[in-house]
Amino acid sequence: MTQERTGAETRSTLNKAQLTYFQELLDSKRREALRERRDLSQRRRLEINVSENNHLSTDHVADHTADPSAAEKLISKHKKMLAKIDEALENIKNGTYGICEKCQRPISKKRLQATPIANLCCPCKEKKERQERQLKGGNGTKRPRLSPLYA
Repeated sequence: MTQERTGAETRSTLNKAQLTYFQELLDSKRREALRERRDLSQRRRLEINVSENNHLSTDHVADHTADPSAAEKLISKHKKMLAKIDEALENIKNGTYGICEKCQRPISKKRLQATPIANLCCPCKEKKERQERQLKGGNGTKRPRLSPLYA
């Protein structure tokens, strides 16, 4: 993978076969995510209808008593995943696929293979995760527990 500078933007020059491979991989993941989101939405509608009609099937009670917000969270997760897939596909079209959004360096092929929607290289991703942990009050190390008097 090479790169060329065009103004302030770095453009990926993955070869055509590599771009085709990642485009097909992303298209496949997009179809799968759409199918899963559709299935979850249908299941959620069915659960709502069943609970409204108060007709629970005894052989699927667990399906109908599950937390309704869990299905909504999964649907939301799929929606976010689809947005990331669409962004990656758009990056393939505009020639910036495989370039880190933070440092403008190439993202390794190994990382793209493992996570085709990656928009950060490994060092930038690790830095972002460290910063997020610090914002949440954790730095990855265990803190000693304080007695209730000092907490």
